[in-house]
Amino acid sequence: MIEITNLYKSYDGYPAVSALSLSMREKEVFGMVGTNGAGKTTLLRMMTGVLLPDEGSILLDDEAVYENPHAKEKIFFIPDDPYYFPNSRPVDMMKHYGNVYPEFSEVRFYQLMNDFGLDVRRRIGGFSKGMKKQ
Repeated sequence: MIEITNLYKSYDGYPAVSALSLSMREKEVFGMVGTNGAGKTTLLRMMTGVLLPDEGSILLDDEAVYENPHAKEKIFFIPDDPYYFPNSRPVDMMKHYGNVYPEFSEVRFYQLMNDFGLDVRRRIGGFSKGMKKQ
């Protein structure tokens, strides 16, 4: 279960998320609809522990998500524009995610890179948008 209570986040004094509270139970499906700048991505980043809320709390199965590897193992977010370390290669990101996610499989990583025809030594910045999504 995800429990969000009185959540706030602002950027340079502009509110992105304001006084949000909600509960999501296991096996429930939710959708978020809103205009650009409505706070959808900000909320997802906070829910996955990537971004610290200014105020309020987010609990995943009664555990805080931010700076909690155990809780983060249970949730993942793939943004529209994924972030990669500057000048990184897929193999660099593999090493990073291998440290973050204990169940990360290098075997599966190399299999998928091969299946998609992607070179693990090539800089991600040189990939097309479609290649980055893969």
